[in-house]
This record gives sequence, structure tokens and C-alpha cells, in this order.
Amino acid sequence: MVENKFFFNHYSLTNENALELFSKLIEGIKYFYSQKELINNTFYFYTEVESFWEFRLNDDFTIKDLFSSLQTDYKSFFATFISQSKKIENIFDNDEILEQLPEYDITPICDGSGEQFYLLSLNADLEGILLSFNRDIWTKSLVEVSKNDTVHDEYSNIFLKNIATKEHATEIIKNEEEIIIESILEKLPNESIKYTDAFMLWLKAQELSHIEKTVEKINFAMEHKLERRLGAIGKINSKEIDNLYEVVVGSPQGEEDAQIRVFFKSFNYITYFIYGFIKRNEYGISYEKLGHISNTLEIIKDEKLDEI
Repeated sequence: MVENKFFFNHYSLTNENALELFSKLIEGIKYFYSQKELINNTFYFYTEVESFWEFRLNDDFTIKDLFSSLQTDYKSFFATFISQSKKIENIFDNDEILEQLPEYDITPICDGSGEQFYLLSLNADLEGILLSFNRDIWTKSLVEVSKNDTVHDEYSNIFLKNIATKEHATEIIKNEEEIIIESILEKLPNESIKYTDAFMLWLKAQELSHIEKTVEKINFAMEHKLERRLGAIGKINSKEIDNLYEVVVGSPQGEEDAQIRVFFKSFNYITYFIYGFIKRNEYGISYEKLGHISNTLEIIKDEKLDEI
């Protein structure tokens, strides 16, 4: 699960096109917030300003004024987002947060002012996400900054996650999903077991819940493969491929009438998971007629399993 630690990036604010930029930011937060399968439901909202709502974009215009100008659905969403967050109005008013401030400075690459960007440093240390206006250096989902550790005399460039648009949120979610998928795939059994490239390509393309369920069932099936009465494994009656078996994974989430199936077969004492698919409205039709046997045979030939 992605930890939702958001940092209100007041360094990016401007009164020019403020309503448009604020609306784009809210679109990004809204998309991120919709990814319930990947994100933690607890949100933390950090700022480095005395009052979020009273922060001035210029002498006469505050965040509260900007919020009042939003279209109704954006206004409703953002008000809910803020109210449901475990909000830290000002990191300097919170002793617990102050104790977490790292012993290094984070500064934008282009900045030469000598200003200390405490919020960016805390964001880097807690691996949070900046909420910015889409301008200057804040127009990417990963913003390169300088990390200056004067205590250990170490200097380097790092990247901070940043949301200023829906596109940024999409990129961050995609990257996080890839990390989560890889961590799940690491749980696949590998003792005398291998997986075809075609199978792994199919598995990675499935929904996250399907991947988790498939990996879990493969582990269970391989642990109990001699106990076929448990219903985890079935033998495929095929004239083209002998000793072909399937793991009966079960129904995908929200699809009670569908079934995830995975074919496997042993070659020279190594079990190969070859082919995966989801059965939908296919009851009473043979795997041969549906093309699953020919697809499996094609993978065996393409990946030269029959030559092992």
C-alpha cells in the first residue's frame, strides 16, 4: 500500500492562472484518491505555513478565496479531502514533526537563494508526495532536487514525487503498482519450477487482485500437488499435449461467473507454468475449441520447452 503523506508545496504557488492550476492539482489528487486498491486510506497533509486557508497568493487573494472560486464538484471533493486528512497545519507548530526534520537540506536544482526548504527536506525523509501548481520546475511527477548533507559531507541529486496534474498522479500510481506487482511475483515458488515469458507477460497484465490470487493459488497447488482431491489442480485431457495440468485459481474479483486458469507441465523434471487465461461464458466448450490448447502448444514451441 502507498503511504499517503502529502506536502502542500507553497513554493510553487502563484496568483497567475491560479484557478486553472488549482483545478488541475485537484484533478490529480482526485485520481490518486480513486486508486483504492493501491493506496492507504489514511492521509497526512503537511504544510509549512501558519494557516493553509489564509495563505496569500498575493496581497489580496488567499487560498480560501481561490477555493471559493472552484466549480462545485472540485470544491466538494477538496473540502472532503482536507477534512478527512490527518492534517498538520504547520510543521513548526508540531514538536513530534520537528524532531523528525532530517539533518540535511533539500533545494531545487535551479535555486540559488540559500533559502532552507524545510518542507522539501521532510518530504524527502518521509517519502511523501508534493502537491504543487503546475509551473516552473514543478511540471513533472518526479522533480530533481539537491540533497546536501553537511553533517556527513555528502551531496547528491534525488527525485521527489510531485502531483500537479492528473497525468502526474497516473505516473506515480503506475510506478507504485509496478513495485507492488514485483513484490508479489517474488512470492512465486521457484524450487524446480519455472515460468514462461508468455505466462509472466500475461500475469503482469492482470489486475492487482488477480495477480495476488493467482500467486497464492500457485503456491498452494505446488505445496499440495499430490493431493488433487483438494480441487487446486486438474488434469487436462488433450490429444496434442500429454500430462498437461491446470491450476484452478478461482473467480476474479467481482466476476462470479468467470474463472482464472493456469496451465503447467513438467519437462525433464522441471515444472513449467506455460499459459494463463480467464474463462468467461465458456462452460461446456472444450479447451481445444476455445484455442487454449493450441495457444499452449505455440508457447511450448516458441520457448523451446519441448527441446529441454
